[in-house]
Amino acid sequence: RASFNRANLFYQVAPKQDLEQQLLEFLQERQDEPGIIYRTTRKNVEATTAFLKKQGIAAQAYHAGLPDAERSAVQDAFRQDECGLIVATIAFGMGIDKSNVRFVIHADLPKNLEGYYQETGRAGRDGEAARCLLFYGRSDIAQLMRFAEGIDDPDARETAKQQLFRMLDFTQKEGCRRKALLAYFGEELPGDNCGGCDICTGEAEREDASVAAQKLLSAMVRTGGRFGARHVINIVMGKESKRIRDFSHQELPTFGVGRDRDAAYWHRVMDAALAQ
Repeated sequence: RASFNRANLFYQVAPKQDLEQQLLEFLQERQDEPGIIYRTTRKNVEATTAFLKKQGIAAQAYHAGLPDAERSAVQDAFRQDECGLIVATIAFGMGIDKSNVRFVIHADLPKNLEGYYQETGRAGRDGEAARCLLFYGRSDIAQLMRFAEGIDDPDARETAKQQLFRMLDFTQKEGCRRKALLAYFGEELPGDNCGGCDICTGEAEREDASVAAQKLLSAMVRTGGRFGARHVINIVMGKESKRIRDFSHQELPTFGVGRDRDAAYWHRVMDAALAQ
């Protein structure tokens, strides 16, 4: 049986904060390396490509909305090392035997671990070191959940939701990412440290957010679990709005208990709580 362990790949996961800047910082250190950036929609492919070109980074777009001739030209240019960076929807790369891809970036959360594993496998086929970077954010989670909810067949709908939850669990893992991937495919990695993911090498930032999560949960309970993430976070941050005043939520004991942290922090805590 073939092993699912790709020892030459380095797995890294990061929350989206300023995606364009995050991409730019990553790419500026790898300007001479071929790579792929995956986006989930044609619109995002075009926007990311335009941004990178504006920053002086040679990138080409690839998605199903382009004419066949243009898609073929982009594939050929990438295969022949005439274009080093492709921004694409997930169909790109299937059937392309290019061994020296040095990085694969998922700029949006994939639908499931199977797809993520397959797409990251397009990096480092020559056996040399390659990096797999995954960015995720609240909008990704909401989009994928809407997609799952829109499936008519109840069994398929539940499967799509479970796949999303597993994908979220992967982003929030406290332990080795390679171990988590291998466990999903029924394999076990010996040892405690794979040396090939941001958790094992200490690159991932971790902190105990138990108290912060308790503050959010308290606000959820005190409002009857009937409000969305933004409203709950506004309560914790002490942000008065018409909606908060309409429900007198400024009078709750949890109102303003999280003024010391910004909205981005509270959204990350919310994401982590949802994933768990």
